[in-house]
Amino acid sequence: MRLKTNIVSARMLLLGSLLLAVAGRVSLAQETLKVENVPRGYDLTVHMKGCGEDPDVCGGPAHVSVSRKGADNSFQVLSLSNVEINRETDANDPQLDAKPRVLYAVEYSFIANDFNFDGREDLAIRNGRDSGYGGASYTIFLFSTRSKKFVENRKFSALAEGPYLGLFSVEAKKRRLVATSKSGCCFHQTDTYKVVGDRPVLVEEVVEDLMGTPGYAVTTTRRLVGGRWVKRVRKQKM
Repeated sequence: MRLKTNIVSARMLLLGSLLLAVAGRVSLAQETLKVENVPRGYDLTVHMKGCGEDPDVCGGPAHVSVSRKGADNSFQVLSLSNVEINRETDANDPQLDAKPRVLYAVEYSFIANDFNFDGREDLAIRNGRDSGYGGASYTIFLFSTRSKKFVENRKFSALAEGPYLGLFSVEAKKRRLVATSKSGCCFHQTDTYKVVGDRPVLVEEVVEDLMGTPGYAVTTTRRLVGGRWVKRVRKQKM
């Protein structure tokens, strides 16, 4: 879901009175952001204390009011110590956006997806740049079918901060979450998780190392099979 920014005047930018228009109809004015239909069937209203001096990102403590689409009043308020809002690319929902999220590409501020594979969309809110290499980090809220509210899940949030690079990807068909990390140009790690009782459980770890063994690319794969870890190492001459 891409936002097109209409800059009315430089003075309005300095005052933080920026109006955004998008397919999902998002608007920002006087430090208030409205996001419609992300997650599907819900509208978000973000109240921020200040936007700072960055012309591209509005960041700071925020209260996010959640209301059912079309309702006049919110049924829940999420309080976060920091929220970062990208003025141009703000929200993403894989059910509404044809273009998928790509690593190292767009860093959305609000991302909706079914993170725990229970059939209900959940919500990720960008809380800063605390993932690997200063990338965007996120607080994850799972929708609770019991309370009918969005509940923060710290274990999911841990997959969207350092050392991992941004928000994990969701493999809906396999019912898996994939988080990536790296060290420099030549060491990459991919961790795959399954979800058990709203808790991510590591089931596979793949490490690609181009530096440990001179002249060789070494791929080490660990998989959880029958409750035990099985390790396989493959060397390929470069």
